Amino acid sequence: VSDASGVPLAAAVVSIPALNVTTRTGANGTYDFGQTLRVTLPVLPLGISATAQGLQPAVGFVTLTPGFTTVQNFTLVANTGNLIGQLVSSVNNQPVIGALVTIPAINQGRITDLFGSFTFFAIPAQVHQVDIQAAGFTRLTTQVPVFSDRTNAVRFVISP
Repeated sequence: VSDASGVPLAAAVVSIPALNVTTRTGANGTYDFGQTLRVTLPVLPLGISATAQGLQPAVGFVTLTPGFTTVQNFTLVANTGNLIGQLVSSVNNQPVIGALVTIPAINQGRITDLFGSFTFFAIPAQVHQVDIQAAGFTRLTTQVPVFSDRTNAVRFVISP
């Protein structure tokens, strides 16, 4: 089991629910159920899944054949979501143009457009610190959640 960069994932959970077996990957991302699995004939494809914290689960199907070893690799990708927003002034509720909106944890920033809008696409699904700086306004730092496979729309009001 590895991540999208090919880095092995330690402690990922791998399971075959139909056989009621679960194991974890070692430091090198490999797993072994450590036993001979008893499979009734006829042999049918069985669902097998891999999960790891902060990553989307992966599912595959394996056909276990008596007397043979079956290998199933998984690549888990990060849970991501989108953050879109608008920045307005507390004085007149008008868009703040040209402000810098940054998310330090992912080392990304955006400049607000003519509508005071900004967008961050496919960023890790977690709570992020968002920093906002605009000429003539007080700096704003806040926490914003990003949800997996969703777009969170936010509106920030900043004061001079």
